Amino acid sequence: MGLLVGPPQVAKPGNRPQTVLGAPARAPWSCHILSTLRFGAMQGCPFCELPEERIRIEGEHGLVVRDGYPVAAGHLLVVPRHHVESVFHLSQPEQDELWELTARARGLLIRDARPEGFTIGINDGLAAGQTVPHAHIHVIPRHIGDVPDPTGGIRAIVSPRKARYWEHS
Repeated sequence: MGLLVGPPQVAKPGNRPQTVLGAPARAPWSCHILSTLRFGAMQGCPFCELPEERIRIEGEHGLVVRDGYPVAAGHLLVVPRHHVESVFHLSQPEQDELWELTARARGLLIRDARPEGFTIGINDGLAAGQTVPHAHIHVIPRHIGDVPDPTGGIRAIVSPRKARYWEHS
């Protein structure tokens, strides 16, 4: 069951939709992304058509692959074989295997990249920044000094001001 329904909408001057998925269309780019996610601008699914050389680990329900646009050396993705927009649309056995594959991906990176930490996450939906409508989990190896101040981790993405939450309580 997908969240995106209906025909693709394309933003045109003077014809901007008032809502996106039932919420106000606040950002000028939101309709373009919605259109892209509805496959209007996407030619096939990049995770359903993976080149063999990107695959690092295979499971019954999923794959571990090298990210095509890595944010760090070694950045991996855990991708279900079943094409769904959210990991929460997968069956329990499929979800369980994705987390097992995530642990295996982490182990592979510990061996190969020797990171000092990890950022592991999911962009689930438009508002969270999901740009490919096929569920996937990011496994990103991190090293001391790879960013100026990693304090707050995921919190810094949503609200840099709230990254150091303990200073504002």
